[in-house]
Amino acid sequence: MTLHISDARMVQPKNNWKQPPLAVKNGALYKYARSVKDASEGCVTDEF
Repeated sequence: MTLHISDARMVQPKNNWKQPPLAVKNGALYKYARSVKDASEGCVTDEF
């Protein structure tokens, strides 16, 4: 598949992105959401 979009157009959404607030404030899902990282780092839950 070929995407015909300029490099400048590809950078614009990335620069404007802001992380949304967490939907949960406590519990196991909150702990997971705070500790999850990308796949190369894994999820370490004993940091908190």
